[in-house]
Amino acid sequence: MQAMFVDFDTVATTGLLAENYLQHNPAVPTGAAPIIGFLPALKDSGIKLTTHRLIAEGDLVVAHNLYENAQAFGGDTLVAFDVFRIENGKLAEHWDNLASLAGPNPSGRTQLDGPTDITDLDKTAANKALVTGFVETILMKGEVERITDFISTGAYLQHNTGIADGLDGLGAALAAMAEQGLSMVYSDLHIAVAEGNFVFTASGVRWVTRRPRFSICFGSKRARSLSIGMSLHQSPTRWPTTTASSDPTTDSQTYIQRLIP
Repeated sequence: MQAMFVDFDTVATTGLLAENYLQHNPAVPTGAAPIIGFLPALKDSGIKLTTHRLIAEGDLVVAHNLYENAQAFGGDTLVAFDVFRIENGKLAEHWDNLASLAGPNPSGRTQLDGPTDITDLDKTAANKALVTGFVETILMKGEVERITDFISTGAYLQHNTGIADGLDGLGAALAAMAEQGLSMVYSDLHIAVAEGNFVFTASGVRWVTRRPRFSICFGSKRARSLSIGMSLHQSPTRWPTTTASSDPTTDSQTYIQRLIP
């Protein structure tokens, strides 16, 4: 990303990208040549990149980025999750999820602030299992009575732009959506990347505009801890095992969670 968005170096970028680089942003052509050809325009645009978090597992790397002067990407200032697959030492595939930079949420947190240091590498597998279990059990299966198996009752710090901290904040946001006749149906867990105390997930979400039955119960069982949840939304992107959808009610939902012991 340094070569592409800071140095705008076509030679270095050519050496980093696989020739058949696969691009899953529907607005960007696939292949290395379109990216390399776009670098002069990017430089002239004055775009500025700041990477706030970087996590890696296996052949996948996730960057939590801020793009300023990002008109080339469709907005003035954008927050992004960029996901890259590495093959034979080169960038072989890319997914992203973009959202406009917003002001602080009801608890005063933003899309980007909070801890960035990776710790607890020995707990990577357990943390990944906890977060994917949350997505599959709570978000996909809707077993909300089990939410405290996954989310801390004492410290759940929220970075979603419209949700306050804690289970009360999450419950209030979901209740407000239900009152408006909106609900999210999670269909798939496409990607999960974990490194120490951070876990990133990307899921398929379909927005339903009927008035659903809604209830949520928070028990008092002492929960394992999830500290930070961040979510960004974008129009359909092609995640693994899927193709871009023409259904305007289908979005991609991405989270990065920081776990505390």
